Amino acid sequence: MWVPEVSPATLILEPAPTGFEAASSFDPGAFGPALVERADADGRELMIVDGSDELHIRLQDDQATRRPAVLLPLDSMFELRLDVALRFARRLSGQRINFLPTALRLTSFQKRRLIQLLHAFDVHDGGGGPRDIAAEVLSSDHA
Repeated sequence: MWVPEVSPATLILEPAPTGFEAASSFDPGAFGPALVERADADGRELMIVDGSDELHIRLQDDQATRRPAVLLPLDSMFELRLDVALRFARRLSGQRINFLPTALRLTSFQKRRLIQLLHAFDVHDGGGGPRDIAAEVLSSDHA
């Protein structure tokens, strides 16, 4: 999935320290369906989808859903991470707000371009040459 160290759109949740009372627990199902869910030795990862918006969450352990605390590294992407965390907190309190800030959302042009590049890769990976790639990408509904 997404590596939190690279993606500021990945929210890192861990259990709140002892003595902190969480305002509410986090029920991933209440945010929307989990399109992807994966567990490994480092915790659990979720990708929750709400319409055209998605939220990537890294849960350090199971207690993180009962007493959620957001981990915000003070790195070069701190402000974006903070914006994602604030949006998460607002959604947790019941506000209808997009998961991702505008700076992290793809424009329709970027989405189309990414789809074209993925089509081109698929044709190339399947042994197609430049003409095959052009024919496939240009005839695609997403071109």
